[in-house]
Amino acid sequence: MRFERLRVLLGGAPKEGAPEPDFVCVGMVKSATDWLFDQLVHHQDFWMPPVKELRYLKLPVPPMDNTVRKLSLYKAKGRPAGRDPDLAFLKEAAALAGQPRDLEKYAGLFRFKGARLSGDISPGYYDLDGDDIVPIAQRFPRLKIVLMVRDPLERVWSHISMRYREGHFDAALLSDANAFSRWFADSEVRRACFATQAARRWAEFAPTIAFRHFFFDDVEHAPASVRADIITYLGGSPRRTSGNLEPGYNRKANVPKLPMPSPIKTHLLEQLAEEFRNCAQSFGGHAKDWPARYGL
Repeated sequence: MRFERLRVLLGGAPKEGAPEPDFVCVGMVKSATDWLFDQLVHHQDFWMPPVKELRYLKLPVPPMDNTVRKLSLYKAKGRPAGRDPDLAFLKEAAALAGQPRDLEKYAGLFRFKGARLSGDISPGYYDLDGDDIVPIAQRFPRLKIVLMVRDPLERVWSHISMRYREGHFDAALLSDANAFSRWFADSEVRRACFATQAARRWAEFAPTIAFRHFFFDDVEHAPASVRADIITYLGGSPRRTSGNLEPGYNRKANVPKLPMPSPIKTHLLEQLAEEFRNCAQSFGGHAKDWPARYGL
């Protein structure tokens, strides 16, 4: 392992292991995917890309915007070309921007992992459809899929609060339930609501691919246990630490959320009632208790 780290540090392309992702996290947005990335990127059994969300699999012509931005930051900092595997990865990944999606080129990005495990954590993959999933499953038959699942109302409100912080949500909508309803009906936030649909599509179009869901509730209340469960599923050792990070580390723990007015909450519960019931049936566990929280 020490030799492997030295070789990666010196920029050589590792030769051990299949040059492909071992796992892909396909959602959900605002369901502890940042927590998952932080736990894996600091774990010595894993080599994670220097960009959390590659988003390569989402569109037929990937813009690779996250990667292009990160590469610009690396160049601005004067990272040493040719001696930094992260920089080499970013250059190669950024060169794919604007080109038709190519799973062979995507696979090649993961050769930097060497003998370690690696994957792609892009919560925007929640809406991959059958035309996306089938070729992914055919090309990567040993792939493991992770779906992070959260109480639908809590997830929606966290997503809206994030959009507000980013300047993409007008808080004035919260004082007009009808205006909010019109916005929500066509919003990306609503499209990201349906974890059960993501699970159903993977079961339908890739029935032989390993698939597991994990609960945000456990990340909040039993982080060491769910961390061990996920790392074991992915093939790593849960006994190894993630550097100096505690299992419950949450870099966004103190990020403020918008207050949720009662009429908006009522509208959202009406929109999400069926998904609450579907979650209880499909995922069991914590999801069985979610409808009762809101009298559904």
